Amino acid sequence: PSAPSVLGAAFQALVREGDPGRGLSALARQGGAADVIVGVAGALYGGLLGEEALPGTWREGLLACRTTRGLTYQTADLLPLAEALARA
Repeated sequence: PSAPSVLGAAFQALVREGDPGRGLSALARQGGAADVIVGVAGALYGGLLGEEALPGTWREGLLACRTTRGLTYQTADLLPLAEALARA
């Protein structure tokens, strides 16, 4: 999908649904490029409303996830990286 279509769908979800859990769940059920759109919409929800707006079980699951991509891309580093980015 193109960047404009992904951003458009993500912003549309924010306008339609103020609750991140319901909004992201609805996007995920749409199929197609849902993984990309949900990722962008989740980042927008988090940026606008803060991490506490996302369901706690989702945050816990995300931070506990381990990838096979090596130490460079582990989700355990997510919060320190976000804090460093916010300070930059």
